[in-house]
Amino acid sequence: ILITTQDGSLWKEEAHRPIGPFSLEEALQLLQNASRSSSVEERKKLAEKLECFPLALGQAAAYLNEEGNTISDYLQKMEQGILSETKGTQRHPLPLTMTWSLTLQKMEQNYPTALSFLTCCSFLAPASIPEAVVETWMTLESNSSLEPREVLRVLKKYSLISWAPSEKRFSIHRLMQEFLQEKAQGEVASYLERVMTALTKTVDKHIYSLERFRSDFNLLPHLEMVLHRVKEVKRPSLALQQVHAEVLVRTSSLYLDLGLYQKAIPLAEQAVELSKLLGEESTLVARSLNVLGNAYGSKGNYDEAIK
Repeated sequence: ILITTQDGSLWKEEAHRPIGPFSLEEALQLLQNASRSSSVEERKKLAEKLECFPLALGQAAAYLNEEGNTISDYLQKMEQGILSETKGTQRHPLPLTMTWSLTLQKMEQNYPTALSFLTCCSFLAPASIPEAVVETWMTLESNSSLEPREVLRVLKKYSLISWAPSEKRFSIHRLMQEFLQEKAQGEVASYLERVMTALTKTVDKHIYSLERFRSDFNLLPHLEMVLHRVKEVKRPSLALQQVHAEVLVRTSSLYLDLGLYQKAIPLAEQAVELSKLLGEESTLVARSLNVLGNAYGSKGNYDEAIK
């Protein structure tokens, strides 16, 4: 099992294998494949500016491949405008911050819908995001002519996601998620509402069958993640509260199907409480009470189930 982390203190010394930057030779080879017309000196200058940081080099290479720019052009862009004032952090070193900022600028200019979707996905679990999420999200976003898979192709071309088309799922690097969340400050509630709505609609699109269960199960890590993220919103709108209640019901129902009653009950209780705040006539009240009663009954606590 290989686990990557920036915190080396988590492991015993004999199990800890530091992973450093590329050698200059490796960095030059990567950049040569991305920009064959550039000179060795130009590639060396860019490699050194990016400190031979693999993730930053990969991001720069993807940009060069897609845009057809020379390395000289790329270096000039990095030194212009707001990028010249960009600061790095321990979590997001300067080479990453610069290359990501440049790529996201280009996405905002040419593919704003794809960037918006990527930002929404920064609030999900990073791995194994089902393609069905982008399909549902795109049906809810009526201002784009892009097809769902075209969105994923664009994001992959710019090295913003890893995508396995045959498996119908994609992933986002954790550091990229953190970077996008930082840029979304002030709009977190809006992005959460949109991606949570997409999740609930994705869950709801299949009939009750083995296919439905598999779909729900694949979404479970992402449902859990947005439930964690939504706690950080201090003053949620009515729309966000409604979709929050919906996610609580869906997630508790899935826990119930999996026999995880100890997890299902507290979420169902939260769903009941939030649904009642939204209105006694809400169908969510009945659905959340149904899940709660079934969870107590399955656990053998019939008195609580009857209540």
